[in-house]
Order: sequence, then structure tokens, then C-alpha cells
Amino acid sequence: MKKYIFLIFATATAVFAACSSDEGTSAYPDKLEVVLTPTWDAARGMTSSSQTKTVAVALNVESVHWTVTSDSEWCVVDEETTHVGSGEFTVEVTANEDFKSRDAVVTLSAGAFTCRMTVDQSGNIFILDKVYSVVAPNDAEAIEVVVKTLSKWEPVDSEWIHGEVVETSEPDAEGMTTSTLRIRCDANTDAAGRYGTLTLEPTDGVGYSTEYAVYQFGADMPFDTDGKLDLAAKGEVKFDVVAPAEAVVGVTCPTWVTYESEPDGERATYTFSVAENPSDTKTEREGVIEFSIKDIEAQTALPAIRQAFYPAGGIVSGAGLKMFAEAFNAGGDISDWTSGEDGRTVEVLGDVDMKDVAWTAVGTAERPFDGVVAGNGHLILNWNTAQPLFGHMAEGSEIRDLTIDASSKLTAKSVAKDVYAAAFAGVCNGTLKNCRNMAAVTLDAAATVDGACGVAGVAGLVGAAGRVENCANTAFVTLSGNVVGSKISVGGVVSETEAGAVVTGCTNEGGISSSGATPKVNTAGIYTGGVVGWAGGAVENCTTEGGKTIALQITAGYMSYTGGIVGWADGSVTGCTNKQPLSISANRLGDACRYAYAGGVAGKSVGALTGSKNRGNLTATAICKFVIMGGIVGSADGVVSDVVNVAAVSVPGNPDGVNGALKEKYFGPRYAYVGGIAGQLRIDGTLTGNGDTTNSGAVTIEQMEYSTEDIVAVGGVVGQQLGKVSNTVNSGAVTVSASPAAGGTIAWKVRCAGGISGLLGEIGKTYAEASVAGSKNLALVKQERTTVRSNGMPAYVGGIVGYIYESAASVSGCTNSGEVNNDYYNNNIDFDAAESAKRTNCTGGIVGAASTLGEPNVISSCSNSGLIPIYRGIGGGVVAYADGVGIRDCTNTSSFPTSNRNGVTGGIAGQVLNAQIEGCLNKALVFADGTGDAVTVKAGGIVGDLCAGKPAPAFAPLIAVPDRPAIIVSGLRHDNGELGAFLDLIKMGGASIPVRSMVTPTSKGWTLANLLLELNTEHETVQGGNA
Repeated sequence: MKKYIFLIFATATAVFAACSSDEGTSAYPDKLEVVLTPTWDAARGMTSSSQTKTVAVALNVESVHWTVTSDSEWCVVDEETTHVGSGEFTVEVTANEDFKSRDAVVTLSAGAFTCRMTVDQSGNIFILDKVYSVVAPNDAEAIEVVVKTLSKWEPVDSEWIHGEVVETSEPDAEGMTTSTLRIRCDANTDAAGRYGTLTLEPTDGVGYSTEYAVYQFGADMPFDTDGKLDLAAKGEVKFDVVAPAEAVVGVTCPTWVTYESEPDGERATYTFSVAENPSDTKTEREGVIEFSIKDIEAQTALPAIRQAFYPAGGIVSGAGLKMFAEAFNAGGDISDWTSGEDGRTVEVLGDVDMKDVAWTAVGTAERPFDGVVAGNGHLILNWNTAQPLFGHMAEGSEIRDLTIDASSKLTAKSVAKDVYAAAFAGVCNGTLKNCRNMAAVTLDAAATVDGACGVAGVAGLVGAAGRVENCANTAFVTLSGNVVGSKISVGGVVSETEAGAVVTGCTNEGGISSSGATPKVNTAGIYTGGVVGWAGGAVENCTTEGGKTIALQITAGYMSYTGGIVGWADGSVTGCTNKQPLSISANRLGDACRYAYAGGVAGKSVGALTGSKNRGNLTATAICKFVIMGGIVGSADGVVSDVVNVAAVSVPGNPDGVNGALKEKYFGPRYAYVGGIAGQLRIDGTLTGNGDTTNSGAVTIEQMEYSTEDIVAVGGVVGQQLGKVSNTVNSGAVTVSASPAAGGTIAWKVRCAGGISGLLGEIGKTYAEASVAGSKNLALVKQERTTVRSNGMPAYVGGIVGYIYESAASVSGCTNSGEVNNDYYNNNIDFDAAESAKRTNCTGGIVGAASTLGEPNVISSCSNSGLIPIYRGIGGGVVAYADGVGIRDCTNTSSFPTSNRNGVTGGIAGQVLNAQIEGCLNKALVFADGTGDAVTVKAGGIVGDLCAGKPAPAFAPLIAVPDRPAIIVSGLRHDNGELGAFLDLIKMGGASIPVRSMVTPTSKGWTLANLLLELNTEHETVQGGNA
């Protein structure tokens, strides 16, 4: 082994030490000795091939820091590393493609001192186009190798490898010849394979010899007549190949072949393992294994591999799934794909790549799929389709544990009646269980459908016997605006379910974009839900997750229903939670968009809605005529109980009109029924809380149309109420700030805002017996000051109810501690009897205003402790305006912190007529300011203004009644002596009352005049005309 020894003598030592002292060097000997020892034969130099070698460095001073550099690109050393003391460094050289040798200088530097060594690399004596082959045992075909050289040479045979030079060119200008070397191998009759080499030996004594390597399979390896390795379909299929260790730099295999390598000196043994071939397409498979050879562009290929198949008994490929679908739909034999005792189960045995597969759904309406698909947690990949995986599923069928990957997508370009775009199933009458869709699903068809259709992430229509359990969608679901239909259902998981169907434990994490259009009839609708669009059956324990939005964007949807879980719930909704925000964008375009219903859980509920929560904000950038929106449900016809909303509910409208987002003149809706829980509670609906916080989300109306027909009904729990509410608690601020820009025109018919309910009843219609019981409001209820004066436009604001416009309605056992603020300008300070006339503001600690339409309304056992700021209107500690109302056992303990200028203020009631107040207590200061105005200020500790009853019509005829003393008694019984005892007391007092009567069922409805006239007639008859 050649060594390079360098000596740095003492004359230089002082200089070396001085310039290196900062590196920690100290004392040195008289001379510094550096010994470089390469690991190659330095006398002959490196061979022409690319290679990496090391050089050992020995120093007699171990504290010296040193680095190495190279002056040639083909010779690479690690120039960035600083070494200390004795060690080694690597030298990496590329292949020398030239016949001439070359050299590079490597420099070792230690401070200011250097030492150099030369790296020699020989020229490429032989340039071969390949250096290694793998052949069959009986391969008689010759291997031809192109050999270029400057030397004279000859092949030297081994025992079973023979070479022959069959052609050599004349030397070129540089003296290089090009030859064709033909190599043949003897047949290998042994069972084992063998490895050997053929030597190319220079005959002129110049340079190195080189070798050509061959591996030949043994007779135990099966080859077919085409010379291909013929491998078994299953079992342990392995074989070995020996290759030159330094020559092979990589191996390429089919995906179903793996390998391990074991180096052994100059050779390496590669053991290849072939996976079983369970085929779902009834086909063999072929592949090629190739070695990448150092410094040679061409790869060395093994004989091609052909592997037999056995029936998979399931699905392993896209082509196999397609073949199964075609066989099933045609009524053919599917036994090669099925297993199980009943032969119905199709196992998915691996991830299924659907790339370039033209898909037709499994199962048709005439022949629905009736088996079982066990997905085993595998994926459907690269599936680009227009149809669901399964078109129709029969009762008793099941698909489970399967995922459609995000590399897939479904885009339906056509639609018809009863056709649904969905990833897993168009129509499901069986069961979908533990399935997950990650593929975007889009219905983008220019079509008009007279009937039901829809789009969803997992399933379209789920029939009465169908069930979707623990399924999820994580991808976008899109309905384009080109689809026009009378019933369009859009769901994150399911489009539509029939009565009897069940959707349970399902989750949607994907966004929803729902457009589309409907005819202008109230029987047509677009139904959009985070989980289910239109639910005829039960929806249980379902959730939405993530920050993606459920967005409705319509310009021609006459009726729309949008919910965080369900768009329309005809069946029950139980234990569901929505966490996704809802965004409603609805134009008006004449009357193309009329009603927009939206709820954090359901847009519309007919069945029971229980045990559910909403955490997603609701926003309506809408100018359709009606916006009916609630934190839990837009409109409820049935039971709503044990629900919680913690999210904001707002109607920002279209603030800039024609310059706004919706590009129309309207600023907002004409009618807004908005509540923290329900926008609207219908006459048969009930809403029951659990006594804990029911709503804590802010409820806000920011813009309206500003027409004289505008109606706002907004409440912390319910916006507009015809049914019954009990045991609820609101802690979310309720605010109406709707006001046009300065200089704009403002108008409305009525605004009703309540801590629990905005409006009991419906303006212009007759309803009865709505009730609010046992409920609490803890938050602000406010009508903001408008930028434009709103003379004569009433705002009814109450801590519990804004306005009662019903008969026989009741508010009982309720408390308010939130501020009730109606401190805005209204120059009209009278409550006109005519509904359409200009009216004043009414602000009450419990109820803003109450008017009966028949039987008296009742406010009982309620208390207020919230402040009541009001300006120019009617204010009451319990109720501001009461007409035909019984007020019983109520208490007010809070004051009126602003001067009710020229208004009417009462500690219990502001203005009262045709009413009765019993057992009420006011503990607060009542005051009003009338300075500088001619209007009389009216203020009272209990009642501010006790008005006369309703006058009889001017045209009513007067009945002449005899001027005779009379007494009419009600409520006393004559059978037990109560009536007689009472009359005896009157006689004892000296009163003479000749006419006496009990109120009977017959006379109960008579007027007093008619009753007296009848009594006098009877009296005169009995007395013979004598008084």
C-alpha cells in the first residue's frame, strides 16, 4: 500500500502555531508529520468506473484542525467538513468515459500549511454497452455486446460461458475499434441457478482486463415456451438472482414483487418474493424486473414474469369492480366475486384504483343490488364518474366499511325525476354502514325536473326500509343553479329519506353550496341540510364538524329550507349537533324567492326535535319577502325540547341595495321572524327548555325592506309564536338596528322584540291560546335608534314578549333581568285603536304591548328587574300597553332610567283599557318629562293611564230599561244556601231590591241592557203589572 508522507519542519512550526493558536493548538514537535494512505492501489490508480474510496490521515499532532479540497469536478471530497487530528476522508470519482487516464490533486490544509496527493484514474480500456445478463436455463439465444477499445483483446471463456468476436471495425482516427462480442451459455441442467463471468483480456499488455457477468436460472424454475418465468398464482413464490455487487445500483420491480439483497464480496444475492394473484378480472399478470447498472444507461432485465391467477372471491381492482357490475346488472354469474354461506358477500380485498375505468353503477331500478359489500376499510381511488357506486340497493342489502378517496369525484351532468347524484348509492333501501366519502359530488345539469331529485355526499334517496349508520362526508357537495325542480334535496350525507328510514351517527365535515331554482308555488322547495336535505324518517345523533359553510345561494327558489343538520324534518331529529356556519343568500327578483327558512339544526321541523345543539352562526344576506330563521329551527310545527343554541343569528340583509352583494334595490326582507331557538313556532308546536340556558347567541336584525308592510318579530327564543313555550332561558342579546343610511326613507308596520318571544300571534290574522310560561330573560332587548326619524312606526319591546296579538294568550311565571331598551325617536305618542294607524313605542319589563282579539289575555306571576329606557312612548314595569288583559300577581323592581318625554309610564302598566290588575307590586321610581310640551305627561306607580273601555258603536240603538233597582249575582250557589244568606244580608242592611237574578248559561252572553229588560218583564208579569 502506497503512503504519502509529508514533513513540516521546525523552521515553519512557529508560523503554523501562531496562525493556528485560536483553534486550540499549543505545543508542537520539531516537525509535523502527515501520512495519507488511500484504500486503492495508488501505484496503478483507480479503475475507470465510478466509485467511492477513503483516505486514512495520520498526524503526529492530534490537536491540528484540517480540511481537504479537490481541483477537479470528477473527483469530489467533502470540502465543508473540518477534521481534528488523525482520521479519514472520502474520495468520490465519476466514471471515466474516455480511454485516456486522468488525475486530480487533493489538498489537505492545516492552517497556513498544505500537503497534496494525486488521484489517478485509468482510462476506460473497454467501453461496453452492457456488462451483465440474466438468462433462462435453456436460453439458446446469444447475447450480443458492443465493445469499444484502443487495445487488442480476446474473450476468455469460462466453464459454461463462451464468447466470440463476430465483427470488428477498422480503427478510427484515435485508434479505437468497435467490436461485436457474441456470448452463448450452455444449458443449465442443475436444479440451482449459477453465476459466472466471461473475461475480456487485453493481448497487448496494456491496461486492465474486464468481465461480463451472467446469471442463469436453474432447471427448478418454470419457464413457458415463450421464455417467460411461469409462476404459480398463490403460495410462497420466491427465487434468487446473483449479480455483480458493485455494478448494480438499483432494482425496479412490479408493485406485486418485492426483494431483499445480501452482499457477499464481489457478488450480491437478490431474493425476489412474488405476491399471490387473486384476480377479480380472471386474468394472468405479467411484469419485468430490471437492474440499474452503474455507469451504463441500459438496464439489465430478467426474463419476463408471467403469473397465473385464482378467483379473488372479491374485488381488488377497478377493472374487476367494473366486470362485477356488468355481470350483476346483466343477471350473470357473480360467484367468482362472492363468498359467505349465502354467497351474497362481496369482499373488497384491497384499495381499488378506478383510474380510466368507465363506470356504470351496480344495481338498477329493475334489478337492485341485493347483496353485501364488505369494504374492510379499503379505499376507492382515482374514480372520476357521473354515477353513484351503486344505483339502487334492495331491502336487505348492505355496504359497509368502505371509503371513497379524495382523489375521486362525481359530477352528474344529467338529472330526472327520482334520480339522485351521490357517491355511494343513488337509491338505498338497504343499509350503508361505516362508509366515508371524501370525493367532491356535484349536480350540474341544465334540466327542469317535475318531481324529486337531489345531490348528497353518501346517498341520494333512502327508502322506508333504508338505514344510513355511522357514515361521513368530508367533501364539497354542490347543486348548481342550472337545476330547476319542484323538490330538490341537498345533503352533506343524504339527499332525502322516506318515512321509516333512519339516519344515525352520521357526520358531515364538507362544505355545501346549494343553488338551483323552483317554480313559483308554495308546494315546491329547495331543501338543504348539513346531513340530510329532506328527512321523512328519523335523524339521530348526527353532527357537522369543521369550519366549512352550509351555503344557500338562490335567485329563483320560491321556498327554501336550510338546516345545519336537516333542511326539512318530517320525522324526528334527536341528539344532533351542528358546528358549521350557515349562510343564506336569497334575491327577490320579483317574487322568485319568497320564503327562506333556516335553522341551526333544521330549516323546518314537523316531527319532534329534541336534545340537539347548534354552534354554527347563521347569517341571512337575504332580500326575499320572508326570512324565518332560528338558532335551532326556522319553523317548528311539533315538539321542540331540550335544545341549546350558542351561536349568533343575524339578518344583515343587503345594506347597499343595487350596489350591494345582491345587486337589487331592496335592503332586506319584508317580513323577518327570527329567534335564538325558533324563527317561528306554529300553532301545534311546543318549545320546552330544561331550565338551563336555552339560547346564548346574539339575535340581530340589521336591515329590512323599509316598506309600510314591514314586520319584524324577533326573540331570544322565538321570533313569531302561535304555540306554547315553557321553561326556557335566554342570555343572548336581542337587537333590532335596521335603519337606512342617512337621508334614506324608513317605514315599517310593526317591530316586535322580546327576550323570549317577539310576537304572540300573527299580524292581520286571528289566533288564540299561545303561551309563554316559566321562562327567563337575562339579556338586553333593544330597538336601536334609527338614523332617520320613524314617526308613528311602532316598536313593541318586552323583556319576555314584544307584542301579544291574540286572544286567550298567557304569559305566566316569567322573569326578566335584562335591559329592555326602546329609547328611539317616535313622534307619535298614542296607541291608536286602528291597527293600521300610526302608533307609539311600547316598552314593558315583561310585555311590550298586548291586545286581545276576543277572550282576554293574561299576564300572571311575572317579575321584572331589568332597566327600561324609553323615549316618547308608553312604558310599563310589567306591560306598556294592555287592552283586554288580566294582569295578576306581577312585580316590578326596576326603574326607567331615561325621561319618557311626553309619554305614559306606569310602575306595572303604562296604558290600560278593558283590563284588570290584581295583586301587583311596584317597587321602582316612575317619572316622565313633559317640560316645554303641551301634551300632558301621565305617570303612575301602578298605572300611568287608566283609560275608558271601548265605546259602543255610534250607530248602536239604545234599549229603554225601566228605572227599577236590580241585583245580578254570579258565582253563588242556591242549593247550599249561599245565595239565600247573601240576600238576607242585603235585607238586614235595609236595601229594597225588587229585581234579583242569577247569571245562568243562557244569560251569560247577554248584554246588561238585554238582561235587565228581561228581568223587569218577568217581574211585571209576576206582579200583574205592579212595580
